[in-house]
Amino acid sequence: MKHSSLLICILSLVLSACTSHKLNQNKYITEEHIRKVEKTNLDDENTSYTAYEAAIKSDASIDDFKEFVAEGILLTRANCLNTLHDTVYSNKNNRWIKDQFLIGTVLASGLMAINGASASSFEKLALGTSFLVSSSELYNNYYLLGPDAEGVISLVEKALNAQQVYALNASSDSFTKAAQLILDYSYVCSSSKINELVKDSLRVAKMKSPTSESYTIILLDSLREILNVDSLTEKQLSAIYYVIEVGIKEAGDNTELKDVLGDIFKQLKNHAEKFNSAQRLFKSLPNTVQDSLNENITYWEEEKLKQDVEKFYDDHSKKINNLKLSDISGIYGLVPSHITGTQWDDMQEKFGDLPYKVRKFVADKKLDKVKFKQLNLSRATKGSNIVSIANN
Repeated sequence: MKHSSLLICILSLVLSACTSHKLNQNKYITEEHIRKVEKTNLDDENTSYTAYEAAIKSDASIDDFKEFVAEGILLTRANCLNTLHDTVYSNKNNRWIKDQFLIGTVLASGLMAINGASASSFEKLALGTSFLVSSSELYNNYYLLGPDAEGVISLVEKALNAQQVYALNASSDSFTKAAQLILDYSYVCSSSKINELVKDSLRVAKMKSPTSESYTIILLDSLREILNVDSLTEKQLSAIYYVIEVGIKEAGDNTELKDVLGDIFKQLKNHAEKFNSAQRLFKSLPNTVQDSLNENITYWEEEKLKQDVEKFYDDHSKKINNLKLSDISGIYGLVPSHITGTQWDDMQEKFGDLPYKVRKFVADKKLDKVKFKQLNLSRATKGSNIVSIANN
């Protein structure tokens, strides 16, 4: 009976170390938050915060949404890492208790031998020891992140840092987008995502930031620094790429491009080091990103062709009253009622002297279809809006 009491005592000591640490990674972006539930109606009022309360108001601004993202991420990070660090503490505490138990078992064996305990008593002690040590290892591995707990937390911190960079630079011009960014960030600290990170990287990993919109952000930031300007638009980014690809001389004939770039075009023209720096930046991009940028070159080429047609129109509108730009689109058709046959024949002859590209542009009915398309660099590489492990 005394031996059984000793085992029960030691068992209680070991199990007392096995405290539960629930990983509630989305504490600050629950379904209630997404449904914009007021603070007083939340299941836990402590999960409400100043930026959240401002973001759910009907008159919330973009700045409110950005602050919602920033504060939501900060709170989620603190909750995540605090929970994981508590888990590591429990890991160490549990292992210390296990080692103490093993020492106690040795002591108990010695006392039992001195007191002339039976063989069956030693067998019970051995079985009890084996059970408790195995149970302790199971608990460590399944509930305390395993023996490499510190390494796991270091990995999670790197992942959170990379995800935070993405979230704070991504578009958050609505409550839904802002909430999604916080939700994606919280997912990094979920058990399933941590398991995935550990499986892919073990203890050493290089974090790859989310690829969605990342190249657009990187390019805009880098070009702002190269050109020393406060802001750049996607259209200006596309125009700069066109200048780098075709050269200053050809790009300089495009009035729309020069209007869009303004002083930036002068910088690229007059400062070779800035032109070369921008060129190196674009050349360093993956081929898939360059392919996406090349798609927008067509816009600038067609814009220049449109300008050539408009110049042709301006020259002839001075001689022909009531001439319309739409008349040029039908240059190969019948004589418009407001133009004489002689004027039409003369204009057709002069139009035939224009470069083939201009004539084909008109023949293909593209004159009124020239339109800039927003850059779509997010599809340039296969990626996700959740941080992942980069291939070494």
